[in-house]
Amino acid sequence: MTEPIRKAVAAADAYTAGMPVSLYEPGSAIAEDYRNAMRQITGRDEEGAK
Repeated sequence: MTEPIRKAVAAADAYTAGMPVSLYEPGSAIAEDYRNAMRQITGRDEEGAK
């Protein structure tokens, strides 16, 4: 199980713009939440190394 991903206006704005939040607002708290969730799921860091 991953940590909860908080709600944020950036998520709705990114969806409206047709972009992932990680590209729309990469420095946002919600983008970091998604990065952390993916690290927990895959067991990998951002560069793909274990």
